[in-house]
Amino acid sequence: MSEEKSMSQAKVVELLQGIWGEMKSLNSSLNSRIDGVRDELIISREALSQRIDETNARLESGFARLDQRIDETNVRLGKTNARLDRGFTRMDQRFDQFLVGEHGKEHREFRERITRIEAHTGLEPFTPAE
Repeated sequence: MSEEKSMSQAKVVELLQGIWGEMKSLNSSLNSRIDGVRDELIISREALSQRIDETNARLESGFARLDQRIDETNVRLGKTNARLDRGFTRMDQRFDQFLVGEHGKEHREFRERITRIEAHTGLEPFTPAE
């Protein structure tokens, strides 16, 4: 039995050494794959970082152009508002002149009629308070 035991122990040792050899080979393969993935991740991270930097640069450029366009639009709006203000002022003045001119004409006509009526009836002429 001792010989059998020895043989079976030798087979177990041989089997375990085979498993150990496969594990070392698998470990080496896994380490190689892990290193490859790590390298790919580093490259991917650098590429992603570069793309983010490029995107940020494009965004900043776009924002600068947008700011410039907004500034130009604000200048144009300011000029338009100034023109509109001048136009409304002229329109107010013309409307006032129109009203004063029309009402002034009517007022003079009424004043002449009232003066004639006052003279015809013998009333004292009206003098406005100053």
